[in-house]
Amino acid sequence: MKFLFRPIKRNAYSRKGNLIQYLVIHDTGNSNKGAGALAHRNYVENNTRGASAHYFVDDKVIVQYVGDSLSAGSVGDGKGKYGITNANSLSIEMCINSDADYAKTYKNTVELTKNLMRKFNIPLDRVVRHYDASRKNCPGHMSKNNWKAWWQFKEDIQKPIEWQIDLSKDSEFGNDDFITQIANSIEGQKLNVLPSVTIAQAILESNWGKSDLAINGKNLFGIKDSKEWKGEIYTKKTKEQDSLKTYTITANFRKYGSWLESIQDHDKFFISTPWRVQNYQRVLKSTNYKEQAQALQACGYATDREYANKLINLIEKYNLQKFDKGVIKMENKPSKWAEKDWQWGIDNKITDGTNPQGLCTREQVVAMIKRAKENESNN
Repeated sequence: MKFLFRPIKRNAYSRKGNLIQYLVIHDTGNSNKGAGALAHRNYVENNTRGASAHYFVDDKVIVQYVGDSLSAGSVGDGKGKYGITNANSLSIEMCINSDADYAKTYKNTVELTKNLMRKFNIPLDRVVRHYDASRKNCPGHMSKNNWKAWWQFKEDIQKPIEWQIDLSKDSEFGNDDFITQIANSIEGQKLNVLPSVTIAQAILESNWGKSDLAINGKNLFGIKDSKEWKGEIYTKKTKEQDSLKTYTITANFRKYGSWLESIQDHDKFFISTPWRVQNYQRVLKSTNYKEQAQALQACGYATDREYANKLINLIEKYNLQKFDKGVIKMENKPSKWAEKDWQWGIDNKITDGTNPQGLCTREQVVAMIKRAKENESNN
């Protein structure tokens, strides 16, 4: 099976900070002879409706028209009503031209889907029909008998990959795309960890999203289970270092529903408990990537003795520091309007004064109310 990357100049758009979360299957609806994957290029580039797709598949070739780091105009008709948008999805168009071998087109689509699911960690329930995004009857050729062919497709994409499709030769389907995904997900947010360091950690800890933990646990940063974690866990062997040797242990790690959840939890991790706020003070106060990478190692985030150097080397090799320009560092101090109230809480021993911007559990709320009541009775 041949793969071609033939990028179009029009009808490709920014993802606006969204991660790829869905894989949407379409068909072209065009059964005319010759209406294969390459034949659709002129239509896709020149149509005035803004319509496009990432991949077109026929019985002989897979053609990518829109790079994975960009969004295509494929599900805009749903207006995001069902949570599936152009910005958070990849699209595959099956060609159904009458002079093609449909069985081969189907097989090529199945294998492409499996490869994309693995690359972008897309779970089975997020491989969807165009119908699921907008209620349009698409892929129409699968809709008969209560979508019987679609449910067979869903079964087939659960089988082991038969063809390793090396999309990276021609498409944007490699390291640059991984960097773009992470960078887009944190763009414009207030952060505890600099974007360059976050991206470098994701690369190092997950091997560009290819590690067992990243694929099966959706955990990009190697964050382990802890007593305050209420989510699922993923157990695996991992290497640790002390001052004398490297050894292997079996450990429990946090398991997420998506890479986006992992990225969000990673930034919150450093202020998630009073102890962490205190322990990671150097990390939280760092203002440049070298200082922050060294602080992560010094504060014990990782046992690797070369952890800081590895992060710094990745940042400089891939010019990740460019993402730090204009970043807004999260300041973990009370907002202006709450300064007097926060100080009152400290004076009355309702809080110890740490982590004013941190999350508050219900048990903490109860404890604070109880302390306030006790203060009233003592006065």
